[in-house]
Amino acid sequence: MGSPTGSSLSRRGLLTAAALGATGRGAATTSSPTTVSQDAPSVRWTFEPSDVDFVYPVTVSGGTAYAVTRSDPSNSSGDSDWRTSLHAFDVESGEEEWNRTFGDYASFHETGDGLVYAVGTERNDDQAASTLYAFDGESGLVEWKKSRNRTAESAPRLVDDELYVSWDRSLVAYDPTSGERRWTFDGVENLITSALSSFPIHTDETLFLSDRGSIVAVDRSDGTERWRETLSGTTRRPVSTDGERVLVWGEHGVVALGVADGSRRWELDLQSDGHWFPGTVHDGTMYVWGAGLYAVDVASGDEQWRFETSTGRREGGLSPHVADGTVYAPTREGSLYAVDAANGDEQWSFEKDGTMNPLWGETMGGSVYVAVGNGVYALDARSGDRQWRFAPSAAETTTDRSADERRRASRKMVWSEATDELVFAGANDGSLYAIERQRSLLAAAMDDASEFLGSGPGMALAGVLGGAGVLAAYRRLDAADRTAGGAVDPDDSDPEYGTLELLRTGPATETYRVRERTGDGPRVVAETRLTDPDRADAFRAAVERWAAMDDRPGVLAVLDRGDDPEPWVRTPAFRRSLADAGDVRVAERVDAVSAANVAVHRAHGDGVVHGGLSPATVLFDDPTDAVVGDWELAAALERSEASAYAAPEQVAGEDADAKTDQYRLAATAYYALTGEAPSAGTDGEWTPPSDRDPSLPPELDDVLATAMADDPGDRYESVVKFDDALRWAAFRV
Repeated sequence: MGSPTGSSLSRRGLLTAAALGATGRGAATTSSPTTVSQDAPSVRWTFEPSDVDFVYPVTVSGGTAYAVTRSDPSNSSGDSDWRTSLHAFDVESGEEEWNRTFGDYASFHETGDGLVYAVGTERNDDQAASTLYAFDGESGLVEWKKSRNRTAESAPRLVDDELYVSWDRSLVAYDPTSGERRWTFDGVENLITSALSSFPIHTDETLFLSDRGSIVAVDRSDGTERWRETLSGTTRRPVSTDGERVLVWGEHGVVALGVADGSRRWELDLQSDGHWFPGTVHDGTMYVWGAGLYAVDVASGDEQWRFETSTGRREGGLSPHVADGTVYAPTREGSLYAVDAANGDEQWSFEKDGTMNPLWGETMGGSVYVAVGNGVYALDARSGDRQWRFAPSAAETTTDRSADERRRASRKMVWSEATDELVFAGANDGSLYAIERQRSLLAAAMDDASEFLGSGPGMALAGVLGGAGVLAAYRRLDAADRTAGGAVDPDDSDPEYGTLELLRTGPATETYRVRERTGDGPRVVAETRLTDPDRADAFRAAVERWAAMDDRPGVLAVLDRGDDPEPWVRTPAFRRSLADAGDVRVAERVDAVSAANVAVHRAHGDGVVHGGLSPATVLFDDPTDAVVGDWELAAALERSEASAYAAPEQVAGEDADAKTDQYRLAATAYYALTGEAPSAGTDGEWTPPSDRDPSLPPELDDVLATAMADDPGDRYESVVKFDDALRWAAFRV
């Protein structure tokens, strides 16, 4: 890529130079670091009703997000009871597709096979009956419902082809499609359930229930009791099983019982007054809080290691998450510890004022998402560095009621969960937020500059440059990069219409910049023309399919199409594509690839495959808003054996699928990083990006090697998983 120009100085270089400059002039001192508010991520949509007091975690099925809300009668007019509603939101827009109100019992819900299951209350003649509902996920209509003169005590849970609900001292199994009751187990005096653990714990043949001080094994086929084991204490409950042992948690420790007969295999005292939230089992090890964070061998019960916080205080531990060799262990006091799963060494910690709740967050794609206090934080999973923070303010409310404003001003985040594209977060005032999971690498760079200003050298430099001089300098560098080499839109007063210039050539096509007259004045568009008459039918059919999907986010729109004198299609004109973005900062090129990944992943969700992705098909003015063009067209006209971006299966003559698109996106990322198409050497292996440019992190080599594996089965599970890995590896470019 050559040496950097004056306008492509990296953020790392700017901050390093700034630090050296500040050191040379003497360092400023401060009693505490200055807090700098980082840029929040993009919020796709919000749900902030004035009459809702709590929102339960969402589930996403297809393109719909489902959430249960509960309303306090004191905050609504005329109601005498709590009101529970199930809402269906379009994931893309947040538009509410339907909602159903079903009584005064609120809890978690379940989705499966196009249905949404929830428990509520049905009233007839002032008589209330607990009711299990199955709603059609698309329309919200009730497919079936089952009422009982017993109180529902758990959310519905779908396990394989059976739906379980606990009613007052009983567990009932239903057919999830018809609602037919298959069996009822009444053999417990006090069934203990929890929405915060995977109730019911099960193997293929057995369910494990808690009856206060006893653990009961129930046959899944007919609901009969297999065995019962009485333990000391009254709060024991099963939390996990490895198929041979069922782990039971509570009363200061963990007990392992044999799955077949309930015999005690081992018991471990956690030397603690107990925590209300059980541990997590991962790869044969249980990670659970006690006097510290314990790693316990599930087979033997042996303590493998114990982590104690550096503060020395005993904190109320929540359930940890485990990913990529690291245990992320939260506490109710607002701390999160990243601990090496192999030896218990602390890797980093994160602390915020505020309470962390049981559904504190999760890990995904190299990031840890945490809901604590009044905010949701995205942290780099390896370093703990803050990637972004989202904290809604009272000014964002949609109502002018002063009481409601006061309520929202004191909002706290209760839970967060991540999907492929979004982080959903719920607040204690009933607000629901759909937050874009990824931020542009350029925005992350600005965060680094902001964080630098809060450091000692940064504050010293700020004094020399005058306040925000460092950020201003950085923004000027960014502005120079954005305009360097970009195509300038022609002046509307220019009288020239028609073809202006050739933009690029493709397989059997040429694309020109064209000025045309419209009712709103002159407009510059890109016109792609077929140059091979023998492919006219393929061109027309591909453009027709492309036009049918151009309303999707990230898809280049088809403005017009025709046949005179040859088949052509017109689309919006963008300043550049990844094929001619050599003067754009690497981080921004990665942003453009990431935007393309998201667009293609969404298309895959609709069953659409591109098949012809390359740097020339990723177009942008702003890299974070890049769009993908030539849908269907590139694949229809390309000769795969001649393309440097074709996947091996395409070269072999096989049809393209989602894994093919992943390969081509990775090859496009290779070009975006190195300025060259991937090419195999004499040994048949392509040159790793870091060999072409030593400034690139070697982690990128592994990511692209996986996404471009010869065998599609060895590639990432999906394009969005590749995108996660790419952004994680490229974050420090």
